[in-house]
Amino acid sequence: AVVSTQCTGSSGINAEYGHPPHRGPAVFVRHLHRAAQNESYEFKFGIAGMRPLNESQVHLWKVVKGDKGKPKFEETDFEISMKTLTEEEIKEYIEEHKDEWKKDEEKDENKDDDDRRPKPRPHPHPHPRPHPRPHFKHAIVGKVSVAGVTCDNQGPYLVQYE
Repeated sequence: AVVSTQCTGSSGINAEYGHPPHRGPAVFVRHLHRAAQNESYEFKFGIAGMRPLNESQVHLWKVVKGDKGKPKFEETDFEISMKTLTEEEIKEYIEEHKDEWKKDEEKDENKDDDDRRPKPRPHPHPHPRPHPRPHFKHAIVGKVSVAGVTCDNQGPYLVQYE
């Protein structure tokens, strides 16, 4: 089964680059997950911002086809565990997990078993210089657990912070 996750969008369009301006906390989640049928599967996500965050505002939705082809969001029955981090805990968490993240990135780069998947196109208006990484003051880290993955679990999901 393939589980595809995305983070929420925001309203408004940045005319210079043609994409929505960033509002609210940043959502970090791997975009594509592969899970074997009838197996348990876990994936992690993070939400970070400058203002205090509330775990009750974090949602995981399954995106399904609704009326007239418009997307509809359904609640999931996946087990979700979360922990709110302070600024100091964020630094510690990053330090503890950065080697794990590098290994994941290297593994993703070395994967050549899915050549059918389209490759991302370069941005039509690349930024002249990379943006500095923001220094987040508040974060929520979460883990989603799925017991006994089925074909019904396949599809796109949305991690949202209201």
